[in-house]
Amino acid sequence: MFAWKLEDGIVIKRQVVLDTESMSVNIGCHHGYSYGTYIKSTVRFEICYVTSGVFKTSLHALILICSYLTKFYCASMVSRTHQISMSLFRAHLVFYRCALNLNSSYNFGFLVAITFVLQIITGITLAFRYTSEASCAFASVQHLVREVAAGWEFRMLHATTASFVFLCILIHMSRGMYNSSYSYLTTAWMSGLVLYLLTIATAFLGYVLPWGQMSFWGATVITNLLSPIPYLVPWLLGGYYVSDVTLKRFFVLHFILPFVGCILIVLHIFYLHLNGSSNPAGIDSALKVAFYPHMLMTDAKCLSYLIGLIFLQTAFGLIELSHPDNSIPVNRFVTPSYRT
Repeated sequence: MFAWKLEDGIVIKRQVVLDTESMSVNIGCHHGYSYGTYIKSTVRFEICYVTSGVFKTSLHALILICSYLTKFYCASMVSRTHQISMSLFRAHLVFYRCALNLNSSYNFGFLVAITFVLQIITGITLAFRYTSEASCAFASVQHLVREVAAGWEFRMLHATTASFVFLCILIHMSRGMYNSSYSYLTTAWMSGLVLYLLTIATAFLGYVLPWGQMSFWGATVITNLLSPIPYLVPWLLGGYYVSDVTLKRFFVLHFILPFVGCILIVLHIFYLHLNGSSNPAGIDSALKVAFYPHMLMTDAKCLSYLIGLIFLQTAFGLIELSHPDNSIPVNRFVTPSYRT
């Protein structure tokens, strides 16, 4: 215990006592400013010395307690998250009951999800080599196709699969409209419609990135169509015309939107399974089977056919899916030639 005070440079307390486990200091009363300062600094030094030891011990104990609590909390959260994930996986992808009379048209929802994920994988691979700058974008794509090992495969696979994504989406939506799924699966239908619009926006943004003639003029035409909406075009373009800033913004949005689409896919599946999927008969049936392995095997068979078509188109170009003018660098003063 200690007690002391300085007033006008003079020690007015007779004794300063500092007791610890290893020392006992008694300081008598001394008058004078200089000596009072010495006593003040000495006492502060001893206090800091003793306090630092107690502080270190307390801090060490606090760190140990926090580490144990963190380990326990993390372990419990990981265990709980794992349990929830496995429960959702089993409920929606293993034991989910499907109608026995589903035909092949019901496999296209699964194909949309797989091709969407394939687009994300190939897109991330291409992003490592792409330069989102107007003066280098076209050259970076040409370098990827001509100089990088297997670069043309990834680029053509990404461009080809985009067309198959929309093919699967259109068949999937046509089947839903034919069965009038929108009348009793409203939430699933609306989430799917939002996902479809998001996919269109993502594809448009990706079409601009190669920065060829069709890319530039396509961006110019489509953004002019959006000009009646106030403030949208200047925000999207970064100005009042398609420029280098526009290309950078399109690249960022094209990279982010597919991950938003993945969230919408999960919500779409949740809403679908919440209300129950439709079937060709149009009525609820008690004849149902588990998704795994019955429906999953049917989906896998259709997926194998689709992958075969994608690789045939990628390797041999059976159908012309792109405009030749997009292999020409951007020229702001010449519009693409019109082809019938």
